Amino acid sequence: MTSWKIVVVACCALVLAGVTPAAAKSGPKTGTYRSTGDIEFRFTVTKEQCRLPKGKLVNGFCLSGIDKPQAPVDCPDGEGYQPDYSDYPSFPYLARIPKNGKVNWSSTTFFASGDEAGKNYSSIKIKRNGTAKGWVRLDRVSTWGIPTTCSTGKLNFTAKRS
Repeated sequence: MTSWKIVVVACCALVLAGVTPAAAKSGPKTGTYRSTGDIEFRFTVTKEQCRLPKGKLVNGFCLSGIDKPQAPVDCPDGEGYQPDYSDYPSFPYLARIPKNGKVNWSSTTFFASGDEAGKNYSSIKIKRNGTAKGWVRLDRVSTWGIPTTCSTGKLNFTAKRS
């Protein structure tokens, strides 16, 4: 290889090394986000140790719900609480945000007796520009041991960092 080719290759390597880290700014903006839409709540994005689905701790960007907003739960006639009532969907705590920014999360809740009470679901896409959008849903499969099919339905929201 001639010396001018070596210089060109070396210059290209330096340029790429300098550009790549800046171009690959990692992760979403940290801070508190406030949602609006079918349900209003706050959540935080932090950079610390997060939990993977099976409980392992890893360093990264984490999502945690702050508020416990109430959401109307609709029960079919003759099932569950009548008239319909409001309940509190749960949100993740220190859930790891993957590189694509989308956190899909679910949890099961139980009564003190050990009977299943319901399930919480959420899907949140956090963008690097400090905005997010997604949905949450709370399904009740039992009200004090009586089988039901009560649900909030899918509650859509958008959020931005405040």
